[in-house]
Amino acid sequence: MMGHPEAHAAIWEGIPLQITWNPTWVELPHLDFATAHLEVRSETGEPLPISETGYRSNFLPRDAVEEYGGPVEYVTAWLGHEASKTEWQKYVQERRQLSLF
Repeated sequence: MMGHPEAHAAIWEGIPLQITWNPTWVELPHLDFATAHLEVRSETGEPLPISETGYRSNFLPRDAVEEYGGPVEYVTAWLGHEASKTEWQKYVQERRQLSLF
């Protein structure tokens, strides 16, 4: 059974985000099984540390998100973690510099 998604708004590093969270995307209580669905979009289409296109869809255990306090907190922590990686840091530096070409 598919549950009903929740819509959340957030801002990360000045980038407005739309977060869609469906904690019961698939739930089979008789098997004690549940899969949640999380979507993250930058409203401007700007790249994110978790996606070059600004959109990411992820299926994961509901508990993983609930342990962080909810989808906004989870996404914020996820973005922060990925932003510390060399590839993202390089992107940020290149974006700050003016290009002559």
